[in-house]
Amino acid sequence: MEQLRLAQNIFILQALNETPVPPLENSIDRYAACHACSPNRVLSLVHERRLVEILTFWAASSDDPRKVIALCVEEKKNGQVMVIRLAVNHGNLDQVQAGFNVMKATLENAVALNNVHLAQHLKTLRRQIVALNQNRILARLRSRHARIKKKKEAKRKLAPWMMKLAEQMMLTPSPTILNTRQDLYTRIKA
Repeated sequence: MEQLRLAQNIFILQALNETPVPPLENSIDRYAACHACSPNRVLSLVHERRLVEILTFWAASSDDPRKVIALCVEEKKNGQVMVIRLAVNHGNLDQVQAGFNVMKATLENAVALNNVHLAQHLKTLRRQIVALNQNRILARLRSRHARIKKKKEAKRKLAPWMMKLAEQMMLTPSPTILNTRQDLYTRIKA
């Protein structure tokens, strides 16, 4: 019943307009140029975009291309609150969220003290960023201290399977191999 209704709707839409309107170009760069100095925003779109790129880089705790982290920044209307949302397709975000909360506390502390000890706060912030990405940094440096999950189990399971296959191939040679051996033997005798 639903498929019939869907087919009817498609037919009616097609009768109204044979071809859909082509999509319009909606460039973010053009939007940023038009709304660069919006009075409703504290951050410009260019700064917001750069912030998202930096935070996403910090949040990426693995070099595995299959583990993707998405991040967006939402500025509230009053300009006093910024919401950072994280999503991941594989794994857990608890460590990243905890690291971001520690960095947030450091930045809030720097603002509360009116940037009195700004150099010390920046040094603390750098240490927190390195701590959040320590394993990825060590892995890129090829350090023996990096916690890399190796796939040894898969290799161990593969090796016996390959050995059995090789044994079967050696014990039961194909007819072409037998014929080739026989041809070589007769040519050597002759």
